[in-house]
Amino acid sequence: MTKKKILKNKKTPYLNPLANLECKNHWDFRDAVGLICQRPNRLDYEFYYGENDYSKTYGAFKTVWDLIIDALIEKKIKLVSGKLKGLSVNPLIDTPKEALILDRDSFLLWYSQNKDKIKQYLSCGNLSIRYEEFLGILVKENIQINSPNRSPHPGTDKAKLKRLHEDYVNAVVKMLDKTPRLKWPSFRDASNLKNLIRNSTITPDESTLQRNWIPEARRLAKVKGTPGAPKKK
Repeated sequence: MTKKKILKNKKTPYLNPLANLECKNHWDFRDAVGLICQRPNRLDYEFYYGENDYSKTYGAFKTVWDLIIDALIEKKIKLVSGKLKGLSVNPLIDTPKEALILDRDSFLLWYSQNKDKIKQYLSCGNLSIRYEEFLGILVKENIQINSPNRSPHPGTDKAKLKRLHEDYVNAVVKMLDKTPRLKWPSFRDASNLKNLIRNSTITPDESTLQRNWIPEARRLAKVKGTPGAPKKK
C-alpha cells in the first residue's frame, strides 16, 4: 500500500494548476496529456513494481499519446500554435514548453467522443483517467459539445449576440441545475461564462445579464425566486 501511495503522490513537473487551466482557452500539449494520464517514470515503476508492470503502464500511456497525435494530424484537435514536428518522438522526452498549443474546446470535444476508448486503453496498464471528474465538468460546460449542429461562427454582431444569449442562458441553466441558490456574483465570476463572452467578441450590458438572461435561465431551470437580483424601482 505504501508503494502505491508514493507513486500516486508524485507530481508531474509540467501540469498547471487545474483552476488555471479551467480559465484558459488554449492548453499546452503537455498539460492536456497530463489531464488524461501522468507520464510514467521508468525508474519508479521498475523499482517499486518490476519491469513487467512498467512495460504495461508505458504501453497504455503510449497508446493514448498516439491517439492524441493522430487527432492533431487529422485536425480533430485544433492546433493553435506550433508544429507537430516540434513534438518529441519519444513520449518520455519532454516537448519544449509551449512548443505545441492546443485549442481547449476541440480537445474537450475529442475527449468526450473518445473517452470510452481512452479508458479501455489505460485499463490495459492498470491506469485510469487522471482528472476524469475535472474533464467531465469542462465537457458539460462546453456548449459546442452539446450543440454540434450549429453554425460555428455567426457573421454579424446581431447573430453573435443571439448566439451568446443562447449559450449564456444554457450555461446558467446547467449551473442552476447543479446549485439552484446561486446568486449574481457567482455568475459574474464564473470562468465558463466569462469565456463565452470573451469568445463571442460581444460585451452585453451587465444589467442585461442580471435582469433578462439570468431570470430567463431561472425559469427554464424551474428555479423559484431570484436571489441576489436587483429590485426594480
